[in-house]
Amino acid sequence: MLLSDRLAGMPGIVGELERLDDALVVTLPPGRAALGAVSQAGALIGEAGNVRLLKRVPWREPATEPAPARQAVEPQAPAPARLTAEDPASHIVYRGIAYPVDTNGVVIGREQVPQRRTIVLNGGQSGISRSHCELVRRDGELKLVDTSRFGTFVNEKRISGEISLQPADVIRIGSPGEQLQVIRMEAGHGT
Repeated sequence: MLLSDRLAGMPGIVGELERLDDALVVTLPPGRAALGAVSQAGALIGEAGNVRLLKRVPWREPATEPAPARQAVEPQAPAPARLTAEDPASHIVYRGIAYPVDTNGVVIGREQVPQRRTIVLNGGQSGISRSHCELVRRDGELKLVDTSRFGTFVNEKRISGEISLQPADVIRIGSPGEQLQVIRMEAGHGT
């Protein structure tokens, strides 16, 4: 198992992974995980420039190395993570694509809403309204506003009205349901 230097630096991660049967854990040098991601940019970038959430990289396809820099540059130690426990959620992930949420909001439902950014859920599910709910950034937080008559579930609890979302919250809409995950992304280099 290949781990980025930042992930391997988290307390307990390497030890827990090494406990798995037949596990060989290799920590990559600083910056190598980013170079690997750049080489797979075609698989990472989806339609309209959205970033896909990959569970697997197509490793059998040949990777292309990024163009070498004109001058050799010594790799620098990565900057420490800037996220804190108080940092708000910033994106919603649906079917592997992360959608940023800003003050204009994102509507989630079974049909496109004119002049609004909309995540259209796959058909075939019961209990999904045309404009089921809305995500919006307000007061420095990511908020979910339920506008459906069927109900929206966050972490398997039915909500009503408006609630604040936290990273790792799971939104379920419909029955048996489509799931969306709430995440946060660092500004700057996008990790």
